[in-house]
Amino acid sequence: MNLNRTWFTADTHFNHALMQHGYRTEYEDVEEMNEGIIKTWNSLVKPDDDVYHLGDFAWKYPEQFVDRLKGRIHLILGNHDRLKAWQKEMFASVQDVLWLSPKSQRHGPGIFLSHYPHRSWRNKEYGSIHLHGHCHGSMPDYYRSTDVGWDRHNMPVPLDILIASMKDIDPK
Repeated sequence: MNLNRTWFTADTHFNHALMQHGYRTEYEDVEEMNEGIIKTWNSLVKPDDDVYHLGDFAWKYPEQFVDRLKGRIHLILGNHDRLKAWQKEMFASVQDVLWLSPKSQRHGPGIFLSHYPHRSWRNKEYGSIHLHGHCHGSMPDYYRSTDVGWDRHNMPVPLDILIASMKDIDPK
């Protein structure tokens, strides 16, 4: 894992008319939303970057988008990700939750990834961070836990920005 070229996002909801639910009202329709997300994503992410997508990738037909997006996409399953086996193969990896750590360690900082926000997570008291989606920007940060969803940032967020935003937060 190259932490210098690692991005995080969630809740892109490709093919979902979110504007009908009060989100992404800047778009006229689903097609415009889909194309806007792809354009923004590809303007930031390089082909060899890792992107951890923390769930709700597409409302339907994820195969229409994976190949159009730059980077190796690791999917953490969300409540709307009901993928068939062949669709899972399009992603670099697929899992329910994931623990990222630069080295094997029992105690110390790392990154806990889940679609859903948690009040507690592995090694929280040792400075680890928790990244999630699901809330569409409606939930305030909790210690070193933050929503990386599209509706909060309107872009994939690089790891260094996330770490910098939490560096002064006492994990205890």
